[in-house]
Amino acid sequence: MRIISTIAVLVAGCSHNVYTPPTRAFPLETPQTLDEGRYGVQVEASGHGNGPKVGAGALRLRRGIADSAELDGEITYAKASDPSAANTNPHLLAARAGAKLRSEELPEVAVTAGLGGGTFAGGPYVSADAGAVIAYDTCRVTPFVGGMGYASKPLDARPVDTTQRGMPVGSFVDTPETTAGVQVRIGLKLNLSSCDDKRTALVAGFGLDHFWDDDSDRGYASGGAALEIDLK
Repeated sequence: MRIISTIAVLVAGCSHNVYTPPTRAFPLETPQTLDEGRYGVQVEASGHGNGPKVGAGALRLRRGIADSAELDGEITYAKASDPSAANTNPHLLAARAGAKLRSEELPEVAVTAGLGGGTFAGGPYVSADAGAVIAYDTCRVTPFVGGMGYASKPLDARPVDTTQRGMPVGSFVDTPETTAGVQVRIGLKLNLSSCDDKRTALVAGFGLDHFWDDDSDRGYASGGAALEIDLK
């Protein structure tokens, strides 16, 4: 998955490599931060790559802690839709805690960072990420571009059988290694509230992902959408 950027049993095409995923599937966010003491929630859904195809969902909770700064926590679930001959576990579950800091001199720019962990067919893992997002804010439509780099490390790596249906079980088995990756997101945020309030919005985007381990690399495309609600 990408979140699979894996977000699951990421198999690299013909090589059948398994990569250790990040803890974020398809983060859709603009530089906007919450006012101090306010809370927000975001629900995301996304689809990733091919071979395997992966669907993911995430729930993110946000809290403003200072001017132009917020903390967030999110839970991500992903599932690979392509069954294997060995009935390999297709599920991934991950959690992450992070922060976003908005530039006071350039409010159109923010940086993000986070730590988290999860578990998938290849075993438990930990992951760290850092990124940035830039946007052009208007009353109704805000276009944005974001990027993130991450590194994920297995804690108890397990062999993963990625053999496709119709082939002998055990034909393709790989054990995940430490994986590094980058994500790029291009999207639009549509404000559904008043121009002064901006409490409710729909967000949609397209993304490209690439990741590397010790002996291989892979890239794929993703798409997703989210509902964002800022609470009083």
